[in-house]
Amino acid sequence: MHVLITGGLGFLGLHVAKELTRQGCDIFLYDRTRIRSQMSGSQLLESRFDSENIKVVEGDITDSTEFSDAIRRNHIEVVVHLATLLTEECANNPVEAARVNCMGSMIVFDACKNGGVRRVIYGSSVAAYGVSPELPTGDDRQLNPPTVYGASKAFVEYAARAMMKSDPALDLLGLRFGWIYGEGRKRGWNDLQQVIEGFALDSSLISYPDYDESNDWTYIDDAANAVVMCVFANKASVPVYNVSGDYRSVQEAVSYLQKKFPNTSTQPYCAKLSPNAWNFTSDRIVNEVGFEAKIKLEKGLDLTVNAIRKEHGLPPI
Repeated sequence: MHVLITGGLGFLGLHVAKELTRQGCDIFLYDRTRIRSQMSGSQLLESRFDSENIKVVEGDITDSTEFSDAIRRNHIEVVVHLATLLTEECANNPVEAARVNCMGSMIVFDACKNGGVRRVIYGSSVAAYGVSPELPTGDDRQLNPPTVYGASKAFVEYAARAMMKSDPALDLLGLRFGWIYGEGRKRGWNDLQQVIEGFALDSSLISYPDYDESNDWTYIDDAANAVVMCVFANKASVPVYNVSGDYRSVQEAVSYLQKKFPNTSTQPYCAKLSPNAWNFTSDRIVNEVGFEAKIKLEKGLDLTVNAIRKEHGLPPI
């Protein structure tokens, strides 16, 4: 199967590619990052898996001709659409957010429709919900995003639904993620990832956001596995699945890491989580696809810490 991943050189994109190669797929990493696109798949993924069937394709999802050509030229059967601007980028430049997240997604969907792609899996976010009056929040709750990023994700969800209503043969499936963490995360809301990295690199003092509520912690391998399972699953009964991980507090994470690193001191500072429905359920993807997050917070922290330490030549904990 030929699978194209937009944003393929990003955090989630590379992990999805890793899992899909294990399933025997030919992977096309579609990304506009020029410098990184000059590297081979094996260089990008540091020989962590057989990458002979990975090709990096330089391109921009907002260029309809370029993207359509990539679909046709590489005989793409499935597209995993992960290219996006994230929360802070959208807040700082809402026009660019509309161009990339909204218009770019419409170009991807339209090109896939016209190019005979049988399925599109696209990334959405719990940010599309905003604060929900009902907790935990289910897949079909009304969207009420309070941020530009969340609004862009809500737009894409509504547009995908409208396109499928006008053309029932279209298969556009959204996956609504919470906070994804793990090896390689660099962009987006990164406060908690920086806390993990601070412990991993033996910092003497770590300041952490003392949030007054818990949030979702989805380990990267679970997020990638959800995407891969949906690539091969039957057509969904709903246009979007929630994909949740472990609903835990930052205080629990810090307490666990302090036991691993007793010489590290911590200092909380007042902070508020972004106004999202962090306590959300993923019942439908569990029941219809069989996906369920397997990595609890403690194991995910261990995996992330040891990956960071290995990268910096430090022994595992």
